[in-house]
Amino acid sequence: MDRKGIYLAAIISVFMLLGSICLGQENQIINGEFDAGIEPWQRSPGDGYTINVVQDAGLSGTNALKIDVLDATAQESIMIYQGSFALELGAKYHIGFTAKADADRQIGVLLEQDGNWAYAWHEWIDLTPSPQTFSFEHIHDHSTTTSQHLNLWV
Repeated sequence: MDRKGIYLAAIISVFMLLGSICLGQENQIINGEFDAGIEPWQRSPGDGYTINVVQDAGLSGTNALKIDVLDATAQESIMIYQGSFALELGAKYHIGFTAKADADRQIGVLLEQDGNWAYAWHEWIDLTPSPQTFSFEHIHDHSTTTSQHLNLWV
């Protein structure tokens, strides 16, 4: 059994300042710092992992989300996500978060277009045992929509 923990915080926090910096928009991610537990974040089904809010993970805030991979051989997606929110054609969005893992590993971050696994934006990132802050900009080049999901998968 391969057991690895991944810690995420300030999922700006977690994942989007969706423009409070850009275009005067408000952050559309709800509970990005996990101050209210896991809600409204959702997880993909399966028994190969657990998710918990933990404190003192050494990231950007008091709380962090810990994804604990219990069975790396499980044939299931290991993913957390949140949606639906609006992205406007031509608008610039900031995507940022702080994360670390128990061991070096790669995770993916994506904006899913209309819930059909078409990506409006995606990025593979390399995590290490040291906290790292990741920051990206996305200029939305798809039609305006309210059916976007932000996914993080292991």
